[in-house]
Amino acid sequence: MSLLKRREIPMAAFALTFILSCFGYYLKAPVLSDVYDKLFDWILIMSTFSIGTGVIALSLYHGRKISRREKGYPMSIVVFASLLVMLTACLALLLYQFIKSPPPPLMEKIRKDYGEKIVDSLGPSKRVGKVTIRVKSMKDLDKVSEETIRPIIHEESIIEKEGLKVKRHILYVLDDDVRYEFTFEEKSPEEPNATKRS
Repeated sequence: MSLLKRREIPMAAFALTFILSCFGYYLKAPVLSDVYDKLFDWILIMSTFSIGTGVIALSLYHGRKISRREKGYPMSIVVFASLLVMLTACLALLLYQFIKSPPPPLMEKIRKDYGEKIVDSLGPSKRVGKVTIRVKSMKDLDKVSEETIRPIIHEESIIEKEGLKVKRHILYVLDDDVRYEFTFEEKSPEEPNATKRS
């Protein structure tokens, strides 16, 4: 039997990735965690493509059966109807979850992604003699923090803007005489949800 057609090869690859995933999930080893994260991303990509190609192949097979009125074509109609019902139900569920649980505030997401690097400040800092460089995103500020090996400082204040109370978040990294800054505003909890970056 050809080496490329042996079933043992894909089975061994599956077993290896499965074992690495289990170890990466349950053990707190940095190397295994990195492997688990990368494998998990690839699993999501491969499973998405697998489902997509499966639906296309199923549609082509049963569509051909229905168009030619082959034996058993009524069951093919049932398959198509089931796919339509399942797709409608999934979209309705996603819409319901989105309406019921809107996306979290930006600051909450930032704390989840970069919480270990953020230090909360008790009050506004002085900017005397410092050049301020505004970065485009929190990801850019995180790059500065990693390159300078400095923490990300967070300042929060409530201001009134256009008759509404707004929560202003200033996150910055101090590097000698340069201050790298990312600023955005969020409506207070009692106001409608909105986020504005500056």
